[in-house]
Amino acid sequence: MSIPRLRLRAALLSILMITASLPLAAQLLTTSQWKLKVTVDAAVRLKPELEGPIAAIVPKGTILQSYEATGAWYRVLTTSAKDGTSVIGYIATSDVEVVEEKTAPSADFWPVQAQPYRGIGLAVRLYGGLGVISSPDVDASLDGMAAVAAEAILAKGYSPVTQDVSPLHSGPIMGGDLVFAISPRLSVGAGFSYTRANRSNVYSYSQVLNFEYSLDSTALLQVYAYRLEAAYTIPLNQTAGLVLSAGPALYHAQYIHMLAWADADSVWTLHQDTRQSVLGGHAGLALEINLNNRVSLFVQALGRLARFAALSGTETLTQESGSYALPTQNYQGDLYFIDDGGFSRTAVRDAPPPGPGPVRKMVVDYSGITFLFGFRMKF
Repeated sequence: MSIPRLRLRAALLSILMITASLPLAAQLLTTSQWKLKVTVDAAVRLKPELEGPIAAIVPKGTILQSYEATGAWYRVLTTSAKDGTSVIGYIATSDVEVVEEKTAPSADFWPVQAQPYRGIGLAVRLYGGLGVISSPDVDASLDGMAAVAAEAILAKGYSPVTQDVSPLHSGPIMGGDLVFAISPRLSVGAGFSYTRANRSNVYSYSQVLNFEYSLDSTALLQVYAYRLEAAYTIPLNQTAGLVLSAGPALYHAQYIHMLAWADADSVWTLHQDTRQSVLGGHAGLALEINLNNRVSLFVQALGRLARFAALSGTETLTQESGSYALPTQNYQGDLYFIDDGGFSRTAVRDAPPPGPGPVRKMVVDYSGITFLFGFRMKF
């Protein structure tokens, strides 16, 4: 047989196979359900043939359900009138009328899972949130120094009017990370964040009616964090997952304290500016929700470990009485905490200053929890 004839036969055979498979393909793509009403006393046969054995006789008006049609027959489930057993058989289309028909796509035999977006493996995270801080030394020293100043003010004949006091307990945080995916679940990254926490206490006093003077006590804590981290993702479903992360961090803190008083006779200010860098750590748990293959939102609880116990810098004290300015006093050294009960205070000196109570270096504890909200974009 010649080669052209062999090719022609192969082509015809392929066409026949495709044509024969079309009904099956249509059946695979859709699933139909029929609600049938029997129009005559009809036979349900074991085979879709006129001569097929009768399995049951169905009275006129009976409602049947069918999930399969073969030629001129519906496959149905009914009950045998003899013994009440369930019977699966075929009823002719001419013996029923379709009351209701439902058609829906059937599930694929081999569903294709959407592949996660990989790109070059890099992702950027941007976020903001609130950092919770607990630093007893800061609050104790601010209250104590304001109390010492208040005694001197009251001794001059002033009367307290109002006070607005708030502890240093939290501050906003913002930052970002650059993350590289080693595998679909494991990633490493580096990030930066900035936290700003401040406390502003205002005490007002009066000496003459309608004249009020204020004592301002302000503290500002700024922390810059440079982090490294390793993260592991635990998928929960197609759109959500948990991300565990941990790593070291370098924290750089700046602590500024200012105490100022001004009245008709005098003005004086105390300004302390100290800094320190320490190594610490962080660990977090995030819930990440995918908006699409590239962008996701997340909420994260991030624990921090950082303790500044060797802050150093400068202290400046300026005083003016009327038109006469006293010499400015400047100090350099470490920030010390003088424990004196309700009159605790801080001082920047090159050696431990004398005090009625224990004297030690001031501790600003940045350890705590940060609550973050942000988004991640993959590239």
